[in-house]
Order: sequence, then structure tokens, then C-alpha cells
Amino acid sequence: MDSKRKEELLNQLQYKREKMIEIGLEMGLSYESTIQISQELDELIVEVQKLKEQGENV
Repeated sequence: MDSKRKEELLNQLQYKREKMIEIGLEMGLSYESTIQISQELDELIVEVQKLKEQGENV
């Protein structure tokens, strides 16, 4: 994987994490948007974990 894609992936992780915290604090942890962003964040985390298993330096 190229470094640009890695950087994009890490930026997405950070953005989703911040957005989830923001919405969770404002609307609550069981709010539909909080859960949706949490699921999207989970998918990104799984992608990073797969890259690490393949020996990628993320």
C-alpha cells in the first residue's frame, strides 16, 4: 500500500473518532448517528489491523 493511502486511512480514522466523540457527547451514545459512525470506525480499524497483519507499517 502506498504512503498516500496509509495517510488517508489514518486521517479517516482520526476524523471518525473525533466525530463519534462529538456526536456521542451531544446526542448520546445510543443515538443512531453515533452508532453509525462507530460502525464505520470499526471497519477502518479492521482495515488497519489487516494491513498490520500483512506486514504493512501503519
